[in-house]
Amino acid sequence: MILDFLRKPIQLKHFLIFILLSPIIIVILSVIVSVLEPSDIPSLKEKPYECGSFGDQKMRIDRRYLFFARVEYQDVSYWEKGYRELHNTKDCNDQIGNATFLVKWPEMLPSEGFRLSSNQISDIAFTLLQRGTWKDEWGDDKTFFDYTPSLKFYLSKRMGARKDMSISEINSEKKFNSSLSLYEIDLGEQDNISKKIYWKEENGKGISVVITCTSYPSGATACELNSHVPNYGFNTSNLDIDFHAELLPHWKKIQRDSLKLFNSFQIEENQVNASK
Repeated sequence: MILDFLRKPIQLKHFLIFILLSPIIIVILSVIVSVLEPSDIPSLKEKPYECGSFGDQKMRIDRRYLFFARVEYQDVSYWEKGYRELHNTKDCNDQIGNATFLVKWPEMLPSEGFRLSSNQISDIAFTLLQRGTWKDEWGDDKTFFDYTPSLKFYLSKRMGARKDMSISEINSEKKFNSSLSLYEIDLGEQDNISKKIYWKEENGKGISVVITCTSYPSGATACELNSHVPNYGFNTSNLDIDFHAELLPHWKKIQRDSLKLFNSFQIEENQVNASK
């Protein structure tokens, strides 16, 4: 999730590093503020929708749902000067790189979206990211994407595991959580932060869903779900959902509802001109 790192608690050692680097950070933040200045964003009344495509699917998206009230197009660099002018030239025929939605579940209405420190546990955020390419190493079947490399990354030492875990070690340590219909591994606590990894296996194919859940000393929780969306984008898309761990038992419904909301913004070819 974009800017998710800003939502996570800062430990003492990180705070000290922050103080030492504060002059540099101030410069960086000033650049970010200049890039993201709200005054340059048209009002919802002036521009109620963002329009673009995921592959051959035309989308007209209500800006009330969108992070920063916009989508990001594939061929626009949003960290370069002048991106606003280029963004404003885009229309329904231009490919969307990603779109992040901030909603309240299960109503699926606009909200402030997932925030780590918030007690509004029904607020979630989901992002549909269109893949720019489909790599040869992923095989010829675009209907399935194997998240085994992602699982191994989350079960690596740098992500809090005791060591980098091999597939055989993962298979020996995993447990099946029947209430979630997912496999899981508990990584325990490190610096008073606990983490669990969940995933879904498809026989003969690989892993179709990976969910990481983290609990912090403050009581805050965060889960991130990654799954494949084959029917959006010429090279398919990835669905990323951020939510509080209290909603984990509903992960399947949240996944379905997120895609259902996204599907609702599809438009037909004869509606494209009306969206410009």
